[in-house]
Parts: sequence; C-alpha cells; structure tokens
Amino acid sequence: MVHDSLCRSNILKINDEELTVVSRMFGIRAQEPQAQCRDLLEKYGLRTVILTCGAVGSHVFTPDGMSYVATPHVEVADGVGAGDSFTAQIRKE
Repeated sequence: MVHDSLCRSNILKINDEELTVVSRMFGIRAQEPQAQCRDLLEKYGLRTVILTCGAVGSHVFTPDGMSYVATPHVEVADGVGAGDSFTAQIRKE
C-alpha cells in the first residue's frame, strides 16, 4: 500500500522517525537522512520530498537540489497535530 501510494504521489512529507521506518521497508541503504530522501525522490519519481525534523527544522528536496528551513522557536504545549498543521500550511501556499 505504501509503495503504491508513493508511485502515485508527487510530494512526500515525512518526519525523521517515519523516514527511518520507510527506508527499512524499502531497503534504502543510505544511512544519512538527506541521502535517504534523495533516494526516495529518485526511486519514486517524486517532485518534492519534505523532511520535518521537529525543532531542528525542515529540509525540502527536489530534483534540482535541497533547501533548509529553520523552525521558529515556540513554546510547545502539545505536539499532537504538528505535522498536520505543517502540511496544511504547505498545501495552502
């Protein structure tokens, strides 16, 4: 199911914990998260892979390169829904 979804997708938003699981599922041998994202980008013909890393920031990968966006400092009361909120904002823009 995950494989079929990736084959039909243009954009993948994934967090650092999910990336570890998906990389194992699909035998991606790269150890560094950035290399794993590039491998997913190429393997599935994705236009964009967005890797979110919580307070560390986010990385955006495209066939043309990679960019980094720092996470603004905020006081977190509860992290539930953070990924959904992030994705909604990306979708909006």
